[in-house]
Amino acid sequence: MTDSQPGPNTGAIDDLESVLRSTETLLAGVTLEMGPRATPCEELDVEHLVDHLLTWSHDYAVRVAPTPPAPSPPGEIERGAATLGAYAEAIVDGYRGATDGAQQLPVEILLMDYLGHGWDLAVATGQSADFPESASVRALAAAQQMLTPEMRGDSFGPPVVVPDDASTLDRLVAFLGRDPGWSPSQP
Repeated sequence: MTDSQPGPNTGAIDDLESVLRSTETLLAGVTLEMGPRATPCEELDVEHLVDHLLTWSHDYAVRVAPTPPAPSPPGEIERGAATLGAYAEAIVDGYRGATDGAQQLPVEILLMDYLGHGWDLAVATGQSADFPESASVRALAAAQQMLTPEMRGDSFGPPVVVPDDASTLDRLVAFLGRDPGWSPSQP
């Protein structure tokens, strides 16, 4: 990934890079057999959540990268980590290079997306979501500022109440409309 001088968003970009790597690790832990499993994102099973992550990652890369990568075909569970890795490098390069697209798309939006869906993927597949606390803090602050009741639409459910001592990641997913206590149904 491209080196550049530290700027005002360097910490947020570092967080994004870390979150993308963690999401890549989560994708590497997904098998074909996990595809039909339910996720906290009610309309998506694991297979469709992987496709969703990769599709949006490509869209983000096209929007912010200096040289956007080619899209991957749907149904990429087995290659999801490698595919995300290519997209992640392009996305981070775009933010580090302060492309026009990166300047128009706040990095915090990507943090909200990857943390929310990364958490979805982790709990649906029995993995641990290893995201930096600073990324969760940034994403929660952005979500609280941007997601007014009228902006929630169909993409976000109403906030879920969590205890005062809930982790920042749990508070973020709850604010995005997911139950931090969600677990896959037993067969």
